[in-house]
Amino acid sequence: VEPEIQFGVPSYIPGQYIPDENQRLVFYRRLAGIRTSQDLDEIVAEMQDRYGPIPPLVDTLLKVMELRRHLKDHMVIRALLRNGWVTLQFHHEAPIEVDHLIQLAQRSKGRLKLSQDFQLSFEAAEQDWDGLIAETKAVLQSLRPT
Repeated sequence: VEPEIQFGVPSYIPGQYIPDENQRLVFYRRLAGIRTSQDLDEIVAEMQDRYGPIPPLVDTLLKVMELRRHLKDHMVIRALLRNGWVTLQFHHEAPIEVDHLIQLAQRSKGRLKLSQDFQLSFEAAEQDWDGLIAETKAVLQSLRPT
């Protein structure tokens, strides 16, 4: 599953940070392939070592890529932000317990909604990109039954 994230988040590696286009592409490829938090930490350490402190756009990109890893883990094929609501569309083979999703939606007092085709939506409480990304990761974590 290669998740599509449609949040409208400005996140990229600016040329002022990594001037060489080929090096930027190398980092994009590496970020796309992260599997663990340790993978991401290693990339961040290398960027800081080679190019200095991480600028805000790159920091947001790193958070988006970490979110993408979580989306992959949950087999979410699309995360969409529209009108203040985030919708998560799951792959048909996603390891999600439907009963658990229904219980989460019922306990959320209207904050989480589950559509008939099992797309999970939640009203974003956070207004900034970093908060929205963190909130989406938290919702994904709540999908694991306790």
